[in-house]
Amino acid sequence: MTYAHLLMMKKLRPAAPQRVSAPVHPASACLILAGGRSQRMGYDKALLPLPAAAEKGQTFLGRLARLALAQTPEVLVVVRDQSSAASYADQLPAAARLVVDLVPDQGPLMGLYSGLLAIQAPQAVALAVDQPLLHPQLLAWLLGLPAHDERLAIPLVGQRPQVLLARYPRSLVSTIAALLARGQRNPRSLLTVAPVRWLSEEELRPLDPELCSFLNVNTIQDWQMLEERLG
Repeated sequence: MTYAHLLMMKKLRPAAPQRVSAPVHPASACLILAGGRSQRMGYDKALLPLPAAAEKGQTFLGRLARLALAQTPEVLVVVRDQSSAASYADQLPAAARLVVDLVPDQGPLMGLYSGLLAIQAPQAVALAVDQPLLHPQLLAWLLGLPAHDERLAIPLVGQRPQVLLARYPRSLVSTIAALLARGQRNPRSLLTVAPVRWLSEEELRPLDPELCSFLNVNTIQDWQMLEERLG
C-alpha cells in the first residue's frame, strides 16, 4: 500500500508493543528484512527515526524489533552484509539476532531464504523494515497461524498480495532455492509454485482497521507525510 492511501486516513499513531510477561508465540519466528539499499530514500530506512513523540529516539528497525520480541523469542534481522550488521547492532535489543544475506543485493527473496535457513521455528512472519505502522495485534495473529498448515499465508489488500508482511513455512527453503537459481528476486514468485492461503481484508481489519501495517515508507516525501500524520 502506498502513501496515497494515507491521505484518506484519520490522524495516525503507531500502536504500542503489547506488554506481556513472556513472548506468546514461541513456535513462530519473525524475520525483519532490512537488506535493501534504500536508493529512493537516499538514507538507510532501517535507521530512520520514527516521527512520533511517544516513540522519540526510536528508529524504524528498533521499534519493529521490540514489537516482535513482545510476541516471539526468535526475532532475526536479515541484512545485506557485515557492514550493515555492524551499523544496526546498537539499534536492537540483545535478544534480536542479525543474519547476513547468503548473497548480497539479490532482493527480498534472498533475504527470506537466508532468514528461513537460520530459524529454529517451523514458520516465520516476514516483514519489511520500512513498515513503521505495524500493529501488534496483526503481527500476533500472523504469528499464531497454525504451524501445521504449510501454505503461504498472504494478506490481500486492495487485491494486491502483501508478500512483505506474510507468514512463510520453513519447509519452503528448497522451493526458494530453486527460484533463486533461476534468477528470481521477489517473494511474489512463490505465489505460482506454492500453495497459498489468502488472508482477506475482512480478516485483517478487526486487527488493523485502517490497514496501516501495510504502508511502506519508500521516499523522503513518504517520510514527511508520515511525520505530518503522526505529529
